[in-house]
Amino acid sequence: MGKAPKGIYFDQGRRRWIVQLRVTLPGGRALRHWTSHPTEEEARRVLQEVQEDLLLVRADDKRNRRLGRPAATSAPSFADYSERWLTTRRGANLRPATLREYEVVLRTHLVPRFGVRNLVAIERPDVQRMADEIAGAGHAPGGVRAIVAVLSSCLGRAVREGLLAANPCLGVELPKVRLTDRLAHRRPLSPSELEGLLAATTQEHWRVLYRVAAGTGLRLSELGRLRWADVDLAGEVAVLRVHKAKSGRPRIVPVLPDAVTALNAWPKSLGGRVFGFLELGDDGNVTAVARSVVKNALARAARRAGLGKVRFHDLRHTWATAAGLAGVPSEALRAAGGWSSLSLVTHYGRATDDAALAAWRGVLRPGGRE
Repeated sequence: MGKAPKGIYFDQGRRRWIVQLRVTLPGGRALRHWTSHPTEEEARRVLQEVQEDLLLVRADDKRNRRLGRPAATSAPSFADYSERWLTTRRGANLRPATLREYEVVLRTHLVPRFGVRNLVAIERPDVQRMADEIAGAGHAPGGVRAIVAVLSSCLGRAVREGLLAANPCLGVELPKVRLTDRLAHRRPLSPSELEGLLAATTQEHWRVLYRVAAGTGLRLSELGRLRWADVDLAGEVAVLRVHKAKSGRPRIVPVLPDAVTALNAWPKSLGGRVFGFLELGDDGNVTAVARSVVKNALARAARRAGLGKVRFHDLRHTWATAAGLAGVPSEALRAAGGWSSLSLVTHYGRATDDAALAAWRGVLRPGGRE
């Protein structure tokens, strides 16, 4: 096909053709377009599309200035609109880690690919091509789906604002995440491993935190917000009440016996929080610094216990697995754990019914053993 035009080169390491351009949008904003392709022909076609998109954006801006309209019209570039969308997400009380994930996905995958494009120029085949290329470059199925989910959320808002007629992410075929892939990221501890972890934990406040996490399945921020007023250890089934959950819905969580014992022995703080040493941010979640402290403390204990890598979230899976093996039905487990779908918990339980808390009564006795 002759010499490749400027902006295209062959990456020997990846064995793929790369389209890389630095473009300047109206108003002076500089962007980098970067995509990889299996053939030179496809790379040339994408390069031509990007150049045509840039000409349309500049022509649209020139027309707007002639008519006295602002630069951002009913059809802004993806780069400009995604920046606006991210601003709305920052005000949506999301976890800082979630916002960082959005920022990384936009900066790494979406803006380099679609940044110069007018929103209405992004079509389903473009999104499908992106998903196929990312998967072909070696990204795990879950990662591909997460990238498309960020794009879909952004463009979905554009649809609701009347900027797009339909979300081009709908109907895109995505790689399936196999159950074995999901389970690879979940490591419930066996009873002996949990006891080994606790024995290797040198400070009492960490030991109680791990015990309660493994006995309730609460997430770290839910434990940070937990107050003694929401703890009832004297009822037919010992329970905790979670008011602000990830799902947005409050729930009641039965407490496994060893966690009941740990909570009964844990002194009540004057501030009313059960784990007041977990620093909370303005959004009510455990701060990034506090999360790092918890992560490092757990890593040290796991290393001393010879367990390898253990995540704090593994304690939640430990609770779910213990409850499932004890016979708690999946629906009751889903309700207590705050999962939105049974598909997320069916591998823990062995049966499904609507008994919810009643199911736990056959498994637990208040304040005691199974």
